[in-house]
Formats: sequence, structure tokens, C-alpha cells
Amino acid sequence: MAASDMAMWGPAYLASDPDSSQRTPPGVRVPYGPLADLDLAWAGDFPYDPTRIRVPVLIIRGEWDDVTTNRDAHWLYERLRNAPIRRDVLVSRATHVMHLEASRLQLYREVQTFVEGKDEAGAL
Repeated sequence: MAASDMAMWGPAYLASDPDSSQRTPPGVRVPYGPLADLDLAWAGDFPYDPTRIRVPVLIIRGEWDDVTTNRDAHWLYERLRNAPIRRDVLVSRATHVMHLEASRLQLYREVQTFVEGKDEAGAL
């Protein structure tokens, strides 16, 4: 993300929480629900059964992601056996926050390709 983008994004993000300026340093509160789910998943207790998923699934992660590992993605991919389409995409030179990095354009293309129902070569 360019410095000029961050200069615009940062204040807008802080403004999304009306109480952000009441904290030192200013910060946005976010729900803990997703992190609680992660804690349980890392302990082997998922809030869902991946084998029951019956819709197309895209797993997309960064090459330098230290949160979602190759082992994690493989584990999930193997259990998504009832999904009609499964794709596991590794975005090169990206981390867990690739939506804020130079690789975000590849992230957007991969998601758009998947949503449009195209294969890796772009064919319908």
C-alpha cells in the first residue's frame, strides 16, 4: 500500500469506530468472535464440519503467510471432499494481509476468476 493510500485509509478506519479517539493510542475495537473461532480451530475444535460443505470453496493464502500454513490449507482442502469445486491458491510474495500489499491485485483476480466460475486458465 502506498504511503498516500495509508494516509487516507488510516484516518477513515479510525473514524469507523466513534470511540477510537478515546483510546491511547487511538484504536478501533473489533469483535473477538473470529479470533475465538481461530483459538478453537488451533486447538482442533472447529465450529463447523468441513466435510458437510457442499458449495464451491476457494482457499487463498499468501506465500509468506505465517498464520495459515501449507499444512493448514492441505488439512482443510482434504476435508472439503464434498465441495463440488475446491481451489487452493498460493499468492506469491504475499502475507496474511495481502489485501493491503502489492499482491492484492493478484488476490482480486483470483477471487474474481473463482466467483465468475472460470478455471485457472480463465475459461468458463
